[in-house]
Amino acid sequence: MESRIVGHVQIVVVLLAQDVRFELLRTDEVLYADPIVPKDVSLSTGADTPLIVRRTYRAAHNIGHFRFVECSRLVNGRPDGDVTPYDPVLFPFDPALYDRDDLGRQPVGRWTDGPDVEERYIVAPSGAVEVTLTTQPGGFMRTFRLERHASVGL
Repeated sequence: MESRIVGHVQIVVVLLAQDVRFELLRTDEVLYADPIVPKDVSLSTGADTPLIVRRTYRAAHNIGHFRFVECSRLVNGRPDGDVTPYDPVLFPFDPALYDRDDLGRQPVGRWTDGPDVEERYIVAPSGAVEVTLTTQPGGFMRTFRLERHASVGL
């Protein structure tokens, strides 16, 4: 079966600890990216063989606000070059917020004992990306198809 490189891009989650509304990582004010699909990963060209990536962690906030980007390279841990943002993803880790459709207007709070979370990414050979977020032990789950926006500089 043939495979192909994702191209000259990689998919990353950009994280900022100071702004908890985003699932972004920040260390001493230096923004860096958390790669999900590095650019050297091969994708199958078979229509039925997607790439699947799983990650687990304990939620530290009541709401997850994920910002995804596709970028041509990382420089000092930051997305650089051709950068294409995706629509943000909001996910309630707090069971009291499961039925809310206004998560962007809800206050984000830090938790000391949040639920375990699984992120499951499916990257189709076409390049389409879906993420399914699931809390444990409750099993609350939502699936999002990541949609691209126009390229911007970060």
